[in-house]
Amino acid sequence: PNSPSQELDYYACLNELDASVGAVLDLLDDRGVGDDTLVWFATDNGPEENCPPLGYCQGDLDRPTEGPGSAGPLRGRKRDVYEGGHRVPGILSWPARYSGPAFRSWDLVSTVDVLPTLIDILGVQRPAAQANWTLDGTSILPILDGRALPERGMAWWYRDSVPDVQNGFAFRLGYWKFVQGSVSCTQANCSQPQLYNLSADLQERRDLALDYPDVLDEMIARFAAFNASVQYSRAFESFCDVFRLEADLALPL
Repeated sequence: PNSPSQELDYYACLNELDASVGAVLDLLDDRGVGDDTLVWFATDNGPEENCPPLGYCQGDLDRPTEGPGSAGPLRGRKRDVYEGGHRVPGILSWPARYSGPAFRSWDLVSTVDVLPTLIDILGVQRPAAQANWTLDGTSILPILDGRALPERGMAWWYRDSVPDVQNGFAFRLGYWKFVQGSVSCTQANCSQPQLYNLSADLQERRDLALDYPDVLDEMIARFAAFNASVQYSRAFESFCDVFRLEADLALPL
């Protein structure tokens, strides 16, 4: 359960983070490169401590009982494929590219978009041997130009390189989201395929799998194709021996 000492540690970390980011931004300005520097600020996941048995925390939305940090009304927290596990805000600043008033975008953006965006900014040509290698992300520069990104699917799974129901996996396309498994939901039905309409149910409370079986089947098929692409990239589109690396990392230290 959450405790005053945990909250103090949490807010101390936030204070230190704020000061550290501010110091970096001040240094960029002092060196005269602040306006021409793309600053991309985001977090990698939701707050610590999961909330079994369903993934919904107790207490207030802004101050849950289980641990410090809030995912608001979202289901799940860190390590979860429900929205509270990975749906986090991001902030981009690049005055030389966009100097208008701040605006909000609801486009789906992921950290897998960092590399394609940098390639786009720098005009980097990929080596011929890698020209056809798959990139899961896309450049998000259109957002800075006030344009929406093309609709695309995105998958998540936790911990292992190969998805499994115990840790959960999910796929989102538009407002539809397929979920199977969860680290925070311990009930048996959470291991079954679920379907949510995020535009009407951002808290993922109403499973529509039985109401829209055709949509569910399509989402499952799209997830399978996404996963197959990832596994192919791991095996054939990398200069790293990822399988040997994983075996080494699994050894007891």
